[in-house]
Amino acid sequence: MNHLNYFEPYKSKGPHHEDQLTRAFLVVLRMVPLVQTTFIDLVRSYQILNEHDRVLPTLTELQMKLDNIQTQVKNITDSQGYLVSLLMTNKNWTPENKIENVDRSARYDGVIYFDSDPKWILVIENKPWSENVWEEQLNPSIAEDSEIEIVEDPVGIDWKEVIECLSALLQKQLVHGAEALLIEDFLTFVDTHFGSLNPFSKFSICKDDPYLINRRCVRILESISIGEVQGQHIELGSNDLPARRIYLGIKREQDNNWCIELKIHPGDTMAQARALYESLNTDALQDLTNRGWNIDPNLHFSHIQKHLCWANTPLDLEAYINFWEQNPQMISQVNRDSSDFRDFFRQLLQLELISCEDVSGLEENFTETGRSYLRTCPGLSCIYRWNREEALRLDDSEDTFIDEVRQKITRLLETWD
Repeated sequence: MNHLNYFEPYKSKGPHHEDQLTRAFLVVLRMVPLVQTTFIDLVRSYQILNEHDRVLPTLTELQMKLDNIQTQVKNITDSQGYLVSLLMTNKNWTPENKIENVDRSARYDGVIYFDSDPKWILVIENKPWSENVWEEQLNPSIAEDSEIEIVEDPVGIDWKEVIECLSALLQKQLVHGAEALLIEDFLTFVDTHFGSLNPFSKFSICKDDPYLINRRCVRILESISIGEVQGQHIELGSNDLPARRIYLGIKREQDNNWCIELKIHPGDTMAQARALYESLNTDALQDLTNRGWNIDPNLHFSHIQKHLCWANTPLDLEAYINFWEQNPQMISQVNRDSSDFRDFFRQLLQLELISCEDVSGLEENFTETGRSYLRTCPGLSCIYRWNREEALRLDDSEDTFIDEVRQKITRLLETWD
């Protein structure tokens, strides 16, 4: 029981051990009531679909609740009730034999006791890899004088169904706060250590659901392994690089269609912009625009670490890049006491770096505030898109989409040192 205390994990078993998966799931089950209801519904659905003679009631049907959850125990502590044996594995499983009481030295991966009248006991055998399933392990070992009635029909739950249901709770915002965070951490744990159980391993099985597609994008970013993945982006780490973050995610389009966007914004800060124009290979970058990349000026202005307004730059991309390569001194901080902001804005307007419509935004964020300076960040916006059909086709081939994303990133990063 101690191992179901969140702060008492196994210390002798690695994260890839199946007992760690059992513990992690039972912790979530113990702490999140809606997960309890969801899991019971999965068990009931299997029993009803397979026309079992005795079906586990809902939590509300008999006003019952989960009384106790245990893991890695040798004995069934209750002496009466209905006992259901359940297998959790990585595919839809069809049992060959009925469940019966056997004389063996048992160790149960999980035991769930329901406080109800009559009592119910759910015994869980976890086998993440179906080739390790041995049906004899589903048979309980209980004392001969016990009043426990064994339900002969076992239940098989596919881990993918469990993960789909947990993801749906998050997607539909049915859980919040610590409960939502606990589910998110569990799903991350599964993705990291039991990736084969992840049902969203291809775009084609994400059911056009934005939440699930973004989860698939996170897995792709993790597979690329060029930096730490935080949310929907890779964090490259150093401020000395022309770009720090690489984004991959869904973009919704008209008619409920979608595409996948790969986005990199080099020169996003003043320091990154200086590094960018010191080493940029303009010809190589321009060549990418002929290979499907959308690359545009991304001039914006910041104060401290906050970007405040973006310019609609009239200059074309080549002229924009040439200007900043030839005028690196203008990638700087403009102080109020050394220059009139309005003079600086007029200069940018004459150089066609900003448009007339941009001036009001700059006035509002700088001239009319107490901010003592602004920082000029002449970045670039680099976006590559795969439409829905292309993303589905590439991702249905083994690692093809992952390789394509890695290749796109590599070619863009190679345009600067």
